[in-house]
Amino acid sequence: MKLDGIFLPVTTPFDPVTGDLDLGAFADNIQAWWAHPIAGVVVGGSTGEQALLDEEELLALVARASRSRPDGMALIAGAGAESTRATIRLCEMAAREGADAVLVKPPAYYRGRMSPEAIRTYFVAVANASPVPVILYHVPKFVPVEIVPELAGDLVRHENIAGIKDSSADIHNLGALCESVGERGTVVVGAGTLLYPGLEIVVQPSRIRCYSDQEYLDRGLTLSEDLSSCDLLMGVKEVEIDALIPDLGGLAAYAWNRRK
Repeated sequence: MKLDGIFLPVTTPFDPVTGDLDLGAFADNIQAWWAHPIAGVVVGGSTGEQALLDEEELLALVARASRSRPDGMALIAGAGAESTRATIRLCEMAAREGADAVLVKPPAYYRGRMSPEAIRTYFVAVANASPVPVILYHVPKFVPVEIVPELAGDLVRHENIAGIKDSSADIHNLGALCESVGERGTVVVGAGTLLYPGLEIVVQPSRIRCYSDQEYLDRGLTLSEDLSSCDLLMGVKEVEIDALIPDLGGLAAYAWNRRK
């Protein structure tokens, strides 16, 4: 699976009186998001409050998003649980409801036992059983278990592990993941504060790849000049996307849609 572009981590609306899912509002939101130049959506991630959803609710969201999506849009579902069996079950059911990939966090309840080898064993078992590609989810703010760069580099060798979403908001960790994963997988920036620095590393919205010092300098300077000339992050309401280098089209549209 190619993870390239902007993947929106979408929210989950609830009925304010009953606390039940508001699937009608969710369908309206999804339809509106599909209208923008994004690569896909993440349903049931941290932003979507997956930790508070029961199984049936998560699957209902995945099914509703899958039914309405246009061709070419990717649907990623949060599918991590505390046990290997429960995670595999979620992966299988999410795939049946239309998910193209699953975002899987490591188990953390028995944090003291979560050695790199234990985490590796968990993810390999999940990847072996999942009918769709697995994206490792590193989000230490909510799941205090580290998927260290060396382990991520080893895991992406698995044919069914597409890459890792790094929501650590740590630029040094992002760089280390980039170096460790290399061309074998994709490192997705999962923290908004690192979107621009991530772009300076590689000049692509969702994939981080290592360059030599001179390549980094040349491409980073070009990016900075292009962005500043468009006032992209200053809240302008129109962006001449064609004026940017091609890889930035998705980012330009994303920034415009968020600000207008």
